[in-house]
Amino acid sequence: MNLHSKFVVSLFVVALFLWVLRLFTRKQLNSGQASLWLITLVGCEVLALSPSLADSLSVIWGNLVPVSWISFVGMVLLICCLLSQSVQLNNLQEKLTQMVRHHAFLEQRVRKLESAHTKDTTDSP
Repeated sequence: MNLHSKFVVSLFVVALFLWVLRLFTRKQLNSGQASLWLITLVGCEVLALSPSLADSLSVIWGNLVPVSWISFVGMVLLICCLLSQSVQLNNLQEKLTQMVRHHAFLEQRVRKLESAHTKDTTDSP
């Protein structure tokens, strides 16, 4: 990888890093999600600035081409993110269901109290 390519990749990773920080400060990402992406981006930056490290890791991994294990690690990371999002979505769905049930119960209770109150006011002279 030549110097120009390292610069472009590094600039792109830094831009993504700043974007994740911006999303975190605006509370659009929670700390767990932000830390996952920031750690991943730091790893990408290290690999982009040190291609010899990527080559060494590919030999340790057992592949001759670094792109194959980098693609595999990226795919595993995305699957983990999707699984995490699915768990969070399921938790929010359960909370929403509980809130709707609670709201329906309270609405039913208020209607009973209102009807009892209107009966009391119409029965009294």
